[in-house]
Amino acid sequence: MSPLELLYSHCYLLFGHSLVKLKPALTLLFLLGLLFCPPRSFAEEPAQTPEESIRIGVFIVSTFSVDQGKGSYTVLFYIWGTGPLDDPDPLSSIQFPRAVTSTVLAENHEIRGNNRWVLKAYRCEMLNEWDLHSYPFDEHTLSLVFRISPPEGRNFTIDLDTADSGIAQKRIQGGWQVADFQLFKYRLSYQSNFGDPAYGQRPTDWIVASFKMTRLPWVLFFRLMSGAYVSVLIALLGCFLKTEHPPVFSGRIGMQTACLLAAVVNQREIGSAIGARSFYSLPDTLHVLCYLCILAAFLISLRSRKFNDDGQALKSLRWEKRVSGIVLVVFILANFACAWWIIEPNAAPDLAQIVEMGH
Repeated sequence: MSPLELLYSHCYLLFGHSLVKLKPALTLLFLLGLLFCPPRSFAEEPAQTPEESIRIGVFIVSTFSVDQGKGSYTVLFYIWGTGPLDDPDPLSSIQFPRAVTSTVLAENHEIRGNNRWVLKAYRCEMLNEWDLHSYPFDEHTLSLVFRISPPEGRNFTIDLDTADSGIAQKRIQGGWQVADFQLFKYRLSYQSNFGDPAYGQRPTDWIVASFKMTRLPWVLFFRLMSGAYVSVLIALLGCFLKTEHPPVFSGRIGMQTACLLAAVVNQREIGSAIGARSFYSLPDTLHVLCYLCILAAFLISLRSRKFNDDGQALKSLRWEKRVSGIVLVVFILANFACAWWIIEPNAAPDLAQIVEMGH
């Protein structure tokens, strides 16, 4: 009964016996209150399913088999979850969107107090898009992304165990350094209701364990570029050979041709290191500079021969020394400029793209 109906009833009981003339008015008010009061259902409303809490943690043990050519890497890690007792396995519905293979190596189930604790060890081969423009000075943010779906008819919230989560490695085989582990949740809202208008767009919570992997570059860089740089140096030193005698000039041209071939062969080492590519990496760009420098040494030799044919041997020698020094300085500055322009920190991965691909 509404408060208005209760007031009419009290007024009728208290004053009805003494105020006879008010009886018709109070009766009319009481009937009007019953007529215009919105009907109420006395049936109990269905109870909403309470949200339960599940605590999730991740510990990455090892990352190996980093393959830029194949676009993948393999990671060994542990995931644990603490949930209610009536849920036999909080991790049973786990999904890895970019896993090529996913293998459960071991699992452990225990009851601790009023909760169930589950620990699983996984080995997964993950897809990754490697940005190698600044190779070998590249760094990458690898993200282990997964989702846990609630059982049918149940809801739960996910709490992250950031205190016990982390990564064991500081360096990875192949010249990599690991740092900046983070564990966080990422909400992705698909632009579709999947044919069910009652739900609208369905936001989905994904768990992300990310870490930064930076290559240790210098040894690899000099292994890739030492042959090309030595070829450039020899080609420029050849400019100090006098070209007034035809046999010396022929030997000088032959030596510079050999330097060019050596630089071309050295560039093939890059292909064996990072595989086929449709872009110019930093070593590719530096090799182009090496080719231009060796070509400049060719032109210096031809111009020097022209001076000698005109009987200007002394002018030829001075001109060669001056122009060769200028070419060497420009070559060094161009190397630093290209490195400064190309080398830059890689952008963080697009988590929406990572989640949407690979199912």
